Amino acid sequence: MSALLRAQALSFAHPGQAPLLEAFDLEVRAGALLVLLGPSGCGKSTLLRLLGGLVAPTAGAVERYPRLRVAMVFQEPRLLPWRSVAGNLDFALEAAGLPRSARPARIEAALARVGLQGHAAAAPHTLSGGMAQRAALARALCVEPDLLLLDEPFAALDPLRREALGAHLRGLLGPGLGMVLVSHDVHEAAALADRVVVLGGAPAQLRLDRALAPEERGSPAVVAALRAALRSAGAGGAV
Repeated sequence: MSALLRAQALSFAHPGQAPLLEAFDLEVRAGALLVLLGPSGCGKSTLLRLLGGLVAPTAGAVERYPRLRVAMVFQEPRLLPWRSVAGNLDFALEAAGLPRSARPARIEAALARVGLQGHAAAAPHTLSGGMAQRAALARALCVEPDLLLLDEPFAALDPLRREALGAHLRGLLGPGLGMVLVSHDVHEAAALADRVVVLGGAPAQLRLDRALAPEERGSPAVVAALRAALRSAGAGGAV
């Protein structure tokens, strides 16, 4: 698997505050799902935004594969309420510079990938929480990214929907797509990841960097290892 990006000696601090990240290194590879796990406030979401280029580091750099296409899915779907589901995808494709004639086929394919066939004309307010988040995922996928960044996209869903969408996300992986998923839930991380990075401390440090073989995913041993790493990082909450 080839590297999509490398963060080298990455540091970030809000003005007048202690650094969240300092001299932090990370590599993201194609065809794999990397989970960033850690307690709230440890810098996971900030690191995701640094990887996506949404914020600039105070020191260090993120080296990206040439012409890397990045898309992001947030905790809330953030669908434009005055546009239909298809209209939201069309907006993303227009911003990406895709010709109008090529958009309908791209939209249809993206909706099919997330199981929303037949909902192209639906208004966002008519969708369930899970459907809205799948629409947000389709909007990210329709631009055909090389790297998909996900900031706890299933946090507001009930456990059954969360598990189903996580499994669906896992099934979207392919050799041309890498993913980075922010989570604070060890069971989600253990079930989905090819690699788990546990962050903790201030500034954030690596408490664990573990690759998972397919047969290890979801196993009690992996859950226990991740829970122990979170405890060493001072985690509370969903462990």
